[in-house]
Amino acid sequence: MSESTDIVYEALGRYIDSLCGSTYIGTARRMVVLYRGAEIHHLTPLKEPLPFLNLFYHKDTV
Repeated sequence: MSESTDIVYEALGRYIDSLCGSTYIGTARRMVVLYRGAEIHHLTPLKEPLPFLNLFYHKDTV
């Protein structure tokens, strides 16, 4: 496997481990963005209707 594939599997594994230890809160229709310095990256489509997102709470979340 390539190094980039290993990174993807590690990220997915951490996400799944974290999700398993979380509490389901509910579902909402929202837009998600990532702020990185002065840049804004849209992680969900900008067009209506916005996608449904499942919300989870994890005790280690700030």
